Amino acid sequence: MEKESDEASGVASEAAGVQEDLPAATSTESSLSKVDHEWGNAATTEESIEKWTAADVFRPDELVEWRAPAKDEAPLPSLMEDKFVILSLTHIMCGLRMDASDFLLSVLGHYGIEWFHLTPNSITALSIFAHLCEAYLGEPPTVEVFAHFYRLYHNNKGETTTLGAVYFRLRDKMKKNYPVYYLKASQFVWTCLWFYAKIPQSCRLTFRGDALKETNNWSDVLHLSPEQQDQVRRIGELSNQGLTGVDIINDFLKHRISPLRRRAHLACNYTGPTDPTRDSDEGAYATFTRFAIMFHQLIDTTSFFLCLMTLIELWI
Repeated sequence: MEKESDEASGVASEAAGVQEDLPAATSTESSLSKVDHEWGNAATTEESIEKWTAADVFRPDELVEWRAPAKDEAPLPSLMEDKFVILSLTHIMCGLRMDASDFLLSVLGHYGIEWFHLTPNSITALSIFAHLCEAYLGEPPTVEVFAHFYRLYHNNKGETTTLGAVYFRLRDKMKKNYPVYYLKASQFVWTCLWFYAKIPQSCRLTFRGDALKETNNWSDVLHLSPEQQDQVRRIGELSNQGLTGVDIINDFLKHRISPLRRRAHLACNYTGPTDPTRDSDEGAYATFTRFAIMFHQLIDTTSFFLCLMTLIELWI
């Protein structure tokens, strides 16, 4: 099935993009947090940041300001003291949004982790699950059903102890009862694809940067209500009928939905191009998704994600 974390490469330069809003109150201290020390030497370009912070990815109230780091730069304490935080370009590509959904917040809270503790591939896994529940079952995604299929693992192949140090993987017994998908193997170059950002007070994610602490519930299978047991059964049926992770991704890309963003209603209630939960049709990400859908139409399931990750690498 899937393998841990992700992708890409680039060359950096200095720049800034600004939007109107008030900066968020963050817990950034005068010294760098543990996770700040684990970001790699910057390899992010101004052009790639502009593409992935445009209106079709970040809504106007989700980002106050961004700054590109200089080539090979490490996070600067002076900027962190000025209420900047570090954002991962690859996590954003995989579906992370600042106005995080209730489901994403409940998963992070249950496992006692922050978004950057997860590999980018885990963000993809969460996006697939969320849209599977909303669009195909007509139900809100829950931690209980997610934990039935997935457990949290240490990323022992990683080069960090906090940043991207854990990932979600399907439980071995669940692989035949869940829509199949394949992800590109970890290269950990994504830790160099970061930029500085000021986020508004409305941001639902946290940026404490605490060291990762394993808890006893990482492997727990949670109690399911009768309704949730029925959802598990229906997911198994959909998988047996041939539904794949590629089909699910193609569906939310086609409808311009970010599964891990807080939205007015479930994906099953989507009404069309004027739906308020739909992302903008203008911008680099909108163009990227059209390319991704074209890939889905032209190639088979097994090779889709490999080609998609190649497209991402070319795109940034």
